Amino acid sequence: MFIKASIQFRSDDSSFPDRIIAALSFIGCEGIEESAHKIDGWFRAEAFSEKTLREVLSPFFREDSFFRIEIESVPEVNWNAEWEKNFPPVVINQDCRIRAPFHSFPATCAYDIIIEPKMAFGTGHHATTYLMLEELLKTEVTGRKILDAGTGTGVLSVLASMRGASLVIACDIDKHAVDNAAENFRRNKISNVMLIHGSVKEISETGFDGILANINKNVLLSEMPHYTHHMKEGGFLLCSGFFREDADEIIKIAENNFLELRHMSAREGWAALNFRKKSQI
Repeated sequence: MFIKASIQFRSDDSSFPDRIIAALSFIGCEGIEESAHKIDGWFRAEAFSEKTLREVLSPFFREDSFFRIEIESVPEVNWNAEWEKNFPPVVINQDCRIRAPFHSFPATCAYDIIIEPKMAFGTGHHATTYLMLEELLKTEVTGRKILDAGTGTGVLSVLASMRGASLVIACDIDKHAVDNAAENFRRNKISNVMLIHGSVKEISETGFDGILANINKNVLLSEMPHYTHHMKEGGFLLCSGFFREDADEIIKIAENNFLELRHMSAREGWAALNFRKKSQI
């Protein structure tokens, strides 16, 4: 059994949803769905405390007079049935298709990726994942060492491996996401990915040719120095997970960490940035 907490708000502050999501993650939220002025979070019933939820979210009540929380019990979800009902296959630039295990298609795409999402983020349906996949398809990764920070379902690691990366290290702080990613790596016969339960701060290896980071704005801002530390000079950073209006703030922090912007792309109000690491001399 799960508990679904639906949070409604009217704030126009672009950081407001990110801060709510961070607060929910702090108290053990295992799945999040974001839409306009609403965030739904799923908790395991045995670990849920309504009192704790309201305490953690109390600062938001003071910021937004419309702030509302609705709580309901929901049964265990048949994720295959839900995806089949709500999430058709996604095709990116005619080269890459993301589909569920029960979707059967002829192999007409160069990269046919099978993902069973469960409660992890990254199916290609959300604009940020689509943007990251699109950027990755345009980026040379053959023979390169890649770090996937906040791997979610593992979809970016799968594509990097399929496109010839020599090694991919994927990490996520969510144990359920790590387990889901491992399952998706096996399903796609990916053998050159090292999976770690933890953040980029726990990664000891350096010298990465590229870093993929589809995470929320606040995490990107705090981890930017770590990305630079882990990258080779001339290496690339592809990042998304933030609104278009937040891009300037991320670009500024990136430039302060020896990263120069190569280009930006946008989709449905969300943005992705492509950086290159400059010489620190």
